[in-house]
Amino acid sequence: MDELIEFVAARLDEEQYLAQDLARGHPGPWSADTPSSVCDSGGKVVVQDEYHWSAIPHIARHDPARVLRDVAADRKLLAEWQQAEADSAEDDDQWKAGFAAGLRDAVLHRAKRFSGHPDYEAAVAALYRSMVGLPPA
Repeated sequence: MDELIEFVAARLDEEQYLAQDLARGHPGPWSADTPSSVCDSGGKVVVQDEYHWSAIPHIARHDPARVLRDVAADRKLLAEWQQAEADSAEDDDQWKAGFAAGLRDAVLHRAKRFSGHPDYEAAVAALYRSMVGLPPA
């Protein structure tokens, strides 16, 4: 559990840093003002591409403010999972164990977006090893 939490938290730190850095120069919300450009809340062009119009709405939708909201939500999910694991370890309550397992699965699903990272497989493997009672590799 700890390795996956550390892995996801580190990726969230990276996303937060990049989003905050970009937001300093281009505050949100962003909008697709023309078919070929994305502008920040001050009307300043963030991205302009005359040839790849299909990417413009996607870029506008994923402005730094949205990324920061996603990061905050994922941090909350990690914290709730850690708390649920601690609560279920205190006693043998099936409901608490099931709740913790559901949060674990949600974290695993959310972590899949980082699957291209070189440390992803090791973090997930460590979690599965702990789930079946195997010692860390």
